Amino acid sequence: MSDHVAIIRRIASLVGVGDRYRDQRGRIVIPLLLPVEAGRSFAVPIRGVQGGSATWRVQEETGAAREGRTALNRSEAGATIMLGALPAGYHRLQVQAEGRSGQATVIAVPRRCWEPRLMREGGRLWGTTAQIHSLR
Repeated sequence: MSDHVAIIRRIASLVGVGDRYRDQRGRIVIPLLLPVEAGRSFAVPIRGVQGGSATWRVQEETGAAREGRTALNRSEAGATIMLGALPAGYHRLQVQAEGRSGQATVIAVPRRCWEPRLMREGGRLWGTTAQIHSLR
């Protein structure tokens, strides 16, 4: 075993994740936070599963819920599932596969933030600013 693999295994054990990318409670491992672009479908990486399919449920910020079942996409990088587009906001994702489950917060954000028309047209703006937290 290489030193690199040994280091990764040691770090994984320290944060509660086993060799097979399952945490010590037997849950599958998905990222706790998934930043995605609002209005576009996205992939969710899943660790600790061999194949087959997964069921998922998204609780949107508005309270609306979506759920479904989808096949796991396997590649050299690992397994993923594809989910449909979400509106901008904070959403809760639950995934179950092979009798195990995982949860994540999905933050759907716009591709770009709002920009004044003058700046979009190449103009420049100036002014004074003060960091609120530095004022006493």
